[in-house]
Amino acid sequence: MKLKKFLTFGISAMMAFTALTGCSGQTTTTTTDTESAAVSDSSSDDNVITMATNAAFEPFEYVDDNNHIVGYDIVVADKIAKSLGKELEIQNIDFDALIPALSSGIADFVIAGMTVTEERQANVLFSDPYFEASQVIIVKDGDTAITGADSLAGAKVAVQEGTTGDIYVTDELGVQTVSRFKKAVDCAQDLLAGGSDAVVIDNQVAQNLVSSTEGLVILPEVLTTEEYAIAVDKDNAELQAQINEVLQQLKADGTLDKARQAYIEGDEAVQAELEADLSTVTE
Repeated sequence: MKLKKFLTFGISAMMAFTALTGCSGQTTTTTTDTESAAVSDSSSDDNVITMATNAAFEPFEYVDDNNHIVGYDIVVADKIAKSLGKELEIQNIDFDALIPALSSGIADFVIAGMTVTEERQANVLFSDPYFEASQVIIVKDGDTAITGADSLAGAKVAVQEGTTGDIYVTDELGVQTVSRFKKAVDCAQDLLAGGSDAVVIDNQVAQNLVSSTEGLVILPEVLTTEEYAIAVDKDNAELQAQINEVLQQLKADGTLDKARQAYIEGDEAVQAELEADLSTVTE
């Protein structure tokens, strides 16, 4: 069946919880401003499991040309829903509202290219890791002023708000001038426009930005290595265990390898195959 993704959006009051968080055949998807519409409680339908994400993080979750949310993480989320015998509902909200969405009951789980950190572990339960990532620096092609992490302290750095890139440049490097954006692509555009000197962001996202934006390059230095995992509410150990079982299965049966092939390596045939298998969400 074709997939209908209903994108419900975070309330602006959630933005106060930024400190708690760090670093998609379908029918028409409706998108609106991420701070405009209220969201419903995820427990309202026992046949539906609700994930929260921020669909501005290609290739993990993003809105494609057909206005559908697709990506590596969406394949994983769909498999989780199927394994539990539920239909998948997707709530597309700002990244820094994702963890509050769990504690408030708006979402059952979060999958959003989210790195496991000690700060986040104080507020959520994480699944086993499903992807290894790293933080890198993007600069303008030909720029010689920014050569690595040591060059960032006095620079103007663009980051995606609430991500581990944001935390790293602020807490680890002590960068004083940080421009925070809701979307990764906005970081790249700010760099091109001269509003910032560099972008710090996840490597796979950086690869996509550079391949689609002329005039940008990725520096060879890897700033951090980290692991992505799925977050659930602190009181939902049962769902955490169920998700871990599904992840083990997806590793064993090659689904995660196919998702990497489709979205990380850019195999369009495999991507089409995976997306054709996505389930339907009941309105």
